[in-house]
Amino acid sequence: MYPGTSRLLFNGEGRICDHRDHFAVVGPTFGPVPLPGSFVRWLCKRCVG
Repeated sequence: MYPGTSRLLFNGEGRICDHRDHFAVVGPTFGPVPLPGSFVRWLCKRCVG
């Protein structure tokens, strides 16, 4: 399972007129793996702040 969120925009009729999903794939996928995981965690901390 990947953490994330969805953005839904509704029109005047209450119907969805735009949809976008945002989720993180790299961290949860490579984070648990020892060698690339340490690099990915370091990189994510540098990029996210």
